[in-house]
Amino acid sequence: MKYTSTLLVLALVFSLGTGTVLWDQSDIEAEETTPERRPNLIDVDLRGQLDASQRLNQLNERRANIEADLEARAQRQDTFEANAEARAEARVETRTQQQEDRAENQAQRQDNRAQNQEEREAKRAERSAQRAERLAEFKANREEKMAERRAKIEERYTLRQENRERFSEKAQARISTVTQNLNNNYSNHLNSAEGLYARVESRITEMANNGYDTDEAENLLAQARTALDAAADASIEAQTSSEVVLDADEAKELWSEAKSSYQEAKESLSEVKESLREVVEELKSLRAEGSVELTQE
Repeated sequence: MKYTSTLLVLALVFSLGTGTVLWDQSDIEAEETTPERRPNLIDVDLRGQLDASQRLNQLNERRANIEADLEARAQRQDTFEANAEARAEARVETRTQQQEDRAENQAQRQDNRAQNQEEREAKRAERSAQRAERLAEFKANREEKMAERRAKIEERYTLRQENRERFSEKAQARISTVTQNLNNNYSNHLNSAEGLYARVESRITEMANNGYDTDEAENLLAQARTALDAAADASIEAQTSSEVVLDADEAKELWSEAKSSYQEAKESLSEVKESLREVVEELKSLRAEGSVELTQE
């Protein structure tokens, strides 16, 4: 009987332990095999409302951004139109002012041109008068200087008509032809130099009237004038000596003086040409500098 009770107790304990284990395992398996709970209609509705609210907020925010952009663009457009109108008015005003200034400057230039033309005409007439006076004075001085030169020759040499008899007619003709050709050549050279001097002088005056600094050119022109006067004096002495060389007792010595005077006149004419060439170069330089200044302005 006691043994039987013991067996029953053991069997009860074993059954309880086994049942607990099986229960635990069944719970685990149930937990592992239980599917996830599907959302019900309430969950779906709440989630949909939340998503719709977020989308609505996003749409409202986007709409606000678009409206702000449109407003800013409208402001920029208004500002641009206002600035464009102001710029157009400023351009019209500037163009009008420029046209008025241009017309005024044109009128001023025409007045200045007319005034300068009058001044140039007056100075041209004055230069022509001075040139004619200087030429008349030169001719008068030439006759006077030739008379003085002849008097000096007569003081130094005995001039006799019979001295020509020392030379044959052919020799006299040859000497007369040579001296006449020399005198004509030097006279032509002097006249040519005088004409060139007058043209250069006229150009200097014109450039001075136009505002150029012609001081250096005028100094060079003064040197040319001095050399030209020296050439004229030497030519007069040579011409006077050559005209009476046949009448002198010492014709050879007088002819040497004449040749010396011709050489002096030749050197003076070369100096005149060189001085006038330097004047022309100076005027070209002034014109070039004036063109550069106008281009930069």
